[in-house]
Amino acid sequence: METRERIDPEMILARNARASGNEGMARVCARRAAGIVVRDYLAKQGVAAVGLNNFEILADKNIREFLPHGITQSLENLTMRVDEKYNLPLGMDLIADAENVIRTLMEETQNKMEDTQLKIKMYGTTWCGSTKRARRVFEEEKIEYEWIDIDRDETAARYVESVANGYRSVPTIVFPDGSILVEPSTYQLREKLGV
Repeated sequence: METRERIDPEMILARNARASGNEGMARVCARRAAGIVVRDYLAKQGVAAVGLNNFEILADKNIREFLPHGITQSLENLTMRVDEKYNLPLGMDLIADAENVIRTLMEETQNKMEDTQLKIKMYGTTWCGSTKRARRVFEEEKIEYEWIDIDRDETAARYVESVANGYRSVPTIVFPDGSILVEPSTYQLREKLGV
């Protein structure tokens, strides 16, 4: 099911709950919608958020490193706890914050898809023999790819760790279909590339 098909019903429930005076339910639905879009955004980047519920995924500081900075305040608001009377500070609108998170991440996802459409990404290091072998295959076969040196890009290094069980295993190669090869043999790589 597409992201939009999962978040739209939650946002409708949030607005209906607010209209009927149930602000608590409106907050729950807004948070749930924001959590869904964050989880899907991370999944499309290959970042695992296993074991986190929708509230935790919004609050997790490590997860926020993979998200655009423009939604940080909205995430802070969405994860703020209510006071003893079940109220948030005056003027805080979690539905608007959820809409900001949803709009920003959906646009960012669309932009990334357009930028990387049909592009293979190879994460590696300049000193790794396996990475050099994989790059040689791409060069011999004249296959375009985006090179990302994890020794020079800490965000990329964390991404590799997230898909390689916590290790900086290289090369890590991400294909347009979302599949990933981690430290493939030359045979495995050629088989995946169809060459």
